Amino acid sequence: MFKIKIKKISLIIISFLMLFNLFGAEKIYAKDQTLENLDIKVFINDDGSASVSQRREGTFKEGTENFLVLGNLGKSKIKDFKVFESGREYEFIEDWNTDKNIEEKAFKNGLIETSNGYELIWGIGEYGRHEYVIEYTVTDFIKEVTDNQMLFWRFVNDKTNTPPQNVRIIIESNEKFTKEDEEIWSFGFDGNVEFDEDGMIVAKNTKPLTEDSYVTILAKFEKGMFETNDYIEKPFGKIKDQAFAGSDFGGRAQSSNFFSIATIVVIFAIILNFFLMRGRYKKSKDKKFKRKYVGEYYKDYPYKGNIIDVYYILYKMGLNSFKNILNGFLLKWIKEGKIEVSNSQDQKIQIHFLDKNSPKEESEAKLYNILLEAAGDNDILEEKEFAKWSKTKYSKISDWKKEAKEKSIEKLKSLGYIEVEEERKLLFKSKKYHLRGKGKEIEDNIYKYINYLYDYSVLREDENTNFEVLDNMIVWAGFLGLTDVVKGQFEKIHPTYTQATMYMGNSIFMTNSFATRAALAQVSANNSVTGGNSSIGGGGGSFGGGSGGGTR
Repeated sequence: MFKIKIKKISLIIISFLMLFNLFGAEKIYAKDQTLENLDIKVFINDDGSASVSQRREGTFKEGTENFLVLGNLGKSKIKDFKVFESGREYEFIEDWNTDKNIEEKAFKNGLIETSNGYELIWGIGEYGRHEYVIEYTVTDFIKEVTDNQMLFWRFVNDKTNTPPQNVRIIIESNEKFTKEDEEIWSFGFDGNVEFDEDGMIVAKNTKPLTEDSYVTILAKFEKGMFETNDYIEKPFGKIKDQAFAGSDFGGRAQSSNFFSIATIVVIFAIILNFFLMRGRYKKSKDKKFKRKYVGEYYKDYPYKGNIIDVYYILYKMGLNSFKNILNGFLLKWIKEGKIEVSNSQDQKIQIHFLDKNSPKEESEAKLYNILLEAAGDNDILEEKEFAKWSKTKYSKISDWKKEAKEKSIEKLKSLGYIEVEEERKLLFKSKKYHLRGKGKEIEDNIYKYINYLYDYSVLREDENTNFEVLDNMIVWAGFLGLTDVVKGQFEKIHPTYTQATMYMGNSIFMTNSFATRAALAQVSANNSVTGGNSSIGGGGGSFGGGSGGGTR
């Protein structure tokens, strides 16, 4: 009897829910209404705003309009909302009327301000298959916290009645995003987020999204990377802890009614660290390298001191990749007799350390000792050995690069080659660095020296060049990523170059190959820190989204 009553009650509840869904005006769950593909492209402008473009491809058979819900925006505003279909731009309606019929909304779009943000709306048009392209600008898309900047945005909402089956999000800017300088995580869906080889952030799903799915991305940037007016009085760690709560990344919710002495000490330490560390340097624009002053040449070495002194200049020019730096030092150490390169029996490149005494320059010595440590007891470093070592010691290389940049900045400041511009935001100051005088001259000479290396065989027709001079040029070519170019130029004039030099045989090729593979191993190792698989849960506290949306 009891089981029969339970069944009757269950049937009544199910019937009630079915009737509610049937007559409810706000939700549409049509099986043949689908959003098959959603491609979102985001370009972050230097001022911290974002230009967003969405391509939405699907079949629509109910309702009169599509709408996006954008809430929890902080200081962000939505501007320049446009919709296109088959090359036709929709007409923007200032006062959007949701009650109008499907014909009246065709090829029209509008924007409604809500208590929490906006609804971006456009007419469905005729029922059937559509490919809409929507564009809009988000001001202050980048948020600045006390110690960093961040992107923390919900790009796809849960509770939408047309969850996308395939999602791809591409985020880029004038600067390359790299695993060495930035960190990324994603939440709310089955899929992954990665840095691609072109310096963009790319997120994709591996399973179709459901009503409960969402797509949130958190990215950490260095302070000063973008200009923004949205300042949050919290360290990035607190934002990250909130995002990790309920995630697969080991985060946990923090109790609001427990405030121990240890917690106070930690917060005090964070604040103290911020005041000590803030403003040490503001990240310069790490542009993709482009040649300049073509047709102008500088035939001497651009800088005759320690290469680390001008590391920041190479950084500004986009030439400071780990591959270039490592290749340059490997060539330098071969010339000094500290290492040799060879092929193993299985044709893998090996670095043989002949001298355990570190180089004199501090930063160079640290890199030398890092590689010597990775080589192990036999003092021979193999490609696979470095890849394995990187999995657990990846931070040593990243820390070395950051320290090298800091030392370069301090050196250039001491020489008067950098001008420091202080900028105040609220109670805090940040710093920008501008090359001046001799610093700008060195940068210009590096550009012109690169031109000289490219055209060496045309400009130098004599065959009596000192081979030691050529070897020094090869070292510079390593730091600039031009060994293949320069070796080819030398051989046009000196066909026997690789037989009469310190770099006999395939030494130049092998150092370049080893440096390339070592850089890839370092990137691969960093995958275990950020990027990779998305968490199904977590992502709380994000901006730019909410719940709902779809069609109605």
